[in-house]
Amino acid sequence: MKRKSLGIRTKLIASFTIISIILTSLSLISYVSVTRLVDSNKWNEHTYQVIGKLDNILLNMIDMETGQRGFA
Repeated sequence: MKRKSLGIRTKLIASFTIISIILTSLSLISYVSVTRLVDSNKWNEHTYQVIGKLDNILLNMIDMETGQRGFA
């Protein structure tokens, strides 16, 4: 039984195609990961802003309570 050997041109094209597919896949995975990281960072920053605003509200309520006690 004879084996048909592939030519150098066919081997090079197949290798280039496989490498291109791998690099494209890695690029897509990296892009998705970075996009998720940026989105998570935005939510983290938003959380800290909300906590800061709630702290200000709490301080204002404490000041109102103290003023009310002073008035009474």
